[in-house]
Amino acid sequence: FDRHEKAKITADFPLHIEIKDDASDFYAGDGTNEVLTEHTHYASKSDGYCLGPLLGDGSGVRAEFYDLNNIFGLNVQTYDSDTTSIVNLANWAFADHRPATDLQADGHSNGDESVIVEFRPTCTCG
Repeated sequence: FDRHEKAKITADFPLHIEIKDDASDFYAGDGTNEVLTEHTHYASKSDGYCLGPLLGDGSGVRAEFYDLNNIFGLNVQTYDSDTTSIVNLANWAFADHRPATDLQADGHSNGDESVIVEFRPTCTCG
């Protein structure tokens, strides 16, 4: 089962983030404004990777996912390390935004789709 994607993570500030999928798929920002990644997913129904930490000052990052092969869509989640909780922010499927002729019969991407996601962190003051 061949599922993979590439990503270009960019920001207006030096990136000191970590991106991890599996032990073999680990990328770290080295202070540049762009990190390129490539991931292969072996789970048949779900898999993903973590990107962080994001700063609490309102600065964000852009993730361009491209060369998406056999991917159904994106699910963006946040993780709160204080409460160890995960919150689903958005579910996005190619079938909702692309003509059926551009996708495989089951709604998965066929290798040439791309998606750009803007991540803008928020902070709570108390």
